[in-house]
Amino acid sequence: MKKKSMGQAVKFDHYALPDPYDSIWDSDLIRRQNYLAGVAPGTERINTTTNIEIERREYPRMKVMQTALVGSQGVLSYKLNLEDFPANARAYAYLAVIEIFA
Repeated sequence: MKKKSMGQAVKFDHYALPDPYDSIWDSDLIRRQNYLAGVAPGTERINTTTNIEIERREYPRMKVMQTALVGSQGVLSYKLNLEDFPANARAYAYLAVIEIFA
């Protein structure tokens, strides 16, 4: 069984826990009406290949936690239009700190 994670097909057995919502998790690189990441001036995308602890209640995907957005002008804000958002849906925001060590 193949699923999509961060825009790439992966084998189901790659994950420690089956996640029924994984098939709808897409990268923020895909531009959609509610995906405003990267639109604000000065927003930069950064990533790491370092393993990040994901043993949290929701078990976010490793690839999700290895990417981040940085507001280089002091502020990073998000806006989500909930007008057409399904009443029985959930939205999660994961925050991670990615530090560059020289």
